[in-house]
Amino acid sequence: MIKSLFYFLLALLITLSSCSSEEKNSDLILPQTINYIDIKTSTDSLVKVSYDGNKIKSLIGEGGRIEFEYEGDFIIKQTRYFKKEGKDVKNDEYSYSYKNDKLFLETHIEGSHKQTRLFTYNDNGTVDVKINSFYSNGQEREEKEEYTFVNGNLIKVTYNHNQDSMGELKFEYDTKSNPFKNVLGYKLLMHGSYSIFINNIVEVTSTDIFKGSVLNTRNYKTEYIYNNQGYPVKMTSNLILPNKIIEYSYK
Repeated sequence: MIKSLFYFLLALLITLSSCSSEEKNSDLILPQTINYIDIKTSTDSLVKVSYDGNKIKSLIGEGGRIEFEYEGDFIIKQTRYFKKEGKDVKNDEYSYSYKNDKLFLETHIEGSHKQTRLFTYNDNGTVDVKINSFYSNGQEREEKEEYTFVNGNLIKVTYNHNQDSMGELKFEYDTKSNPFKNVLGYKLLMHGSYSIFINNIVEVTSTDIFKGSVLNTRNYKTEYIYNNQGYPVKMTSNLILPNKIIEYSYK
């Protein structure tokens, strides 16, 4: 299973962020391990992070790994593997293209399924996203999202699945440093609530709308414990990992 890495990717929803400028400095604070503790069973699952300077190279857990590739200062590929009968099996990959130092195109391939996200940046701070999905049976689907940013933080995502069904996500933040704030290139990656933010998300409000009427609204909160340098060392959330505690160590 790829549980360790899957949990890590979900944790990005809450915890990844970046500085307004990234320094190429070997003394920068970087996370070395992420430990996922199951509250009910008291078992844990450790993921180790490796770097080349402050370029992230890999995340390795007992169930698999994620590898990153750079071109200059830009992350251009992320490939995920899981272990099956002792062998590494490729699960999926993301590739990234840039224009004017901004993410322009994200392509996700998993088996025979392909999805692309095309980003258009507006002067008012919003980003329009065109999502195209291509399936093995020849079917295609197009969706649209809009991201709203304030002071470098994504504060709202609106999405349209079809003419009748839409929704909205709203985000609130703390003012502390994020474990991955010094990882080169992370701040340019952008995928809705998996984006890289200036601060850490502490609350998410999700609203589902159908034919103009609100179906339901849900609220999720995340709590952190920080070290003396202002970096999280412990995180609990009812959004993505109920009954889990995430702990960070740094180098």
